[in-house]
This record gives sequence, C-alpha cells and structure tokens, in this order.
Amino acid sequence: MFAPLPHRQSFPTPVDVSFSLRITKTGGTGSASLTRAGESRLAGGEDRPLATLRLSVDSSDICNATLVLHVNGEQAEYSVDRNPDRGAN
Repeated sequence: MFAPLPHRQSFPTPVDVSFSLRITKTGGTGSASLTRAGESRLAGGEDRPLATLRLSVDSSDICNATLVLHVNGEQAEYSVDRNPDRGAN
C-alpha cells in the first residue's frame, strides 16, 4: 500500500525513532480504524520492523493510511489513499 521509501541509511550511532501509523477504511463492510504508535532506539546499523498493522478490505472499500516518522528530531509523513471510484493511488 505504501510507496517504497528511499534507500535506508545506515547510521553508525544509535538512532531515536518514534512513529504513528493510522489506517482507516469505510465501505460496504462497515468502517474500521487501526492506530499504532511507539518509540524505539535502534543500534547503529540495526534494521528491524517497528510495527505491523493488517486490515482486511473489500474491492469497494475506501482506505487511507498515514505514517508519521520522527528520526533524531526530523519528521517525515507518508500518506496513501485508495478509492475504487478513482482508481488506486
């Protein structure tokens, strides 16, 4: 659902990471919203998942997913929408 993120950098020192991930859907099967947030300190060069959310959707459901990521005080936000009436984005 998310576009590929730019190539990850390997940091020689620990990295402080906080994140918020929210997925919402509306459609024929009702509506649902999932949110996951957390903080972590990754060791230099460490590569591991911070969170996983799964939400089942039908072909007619409208979905939105937003990830807000803070790394050592810098913020990035990624968002994706899926509306079957407009096609997938």
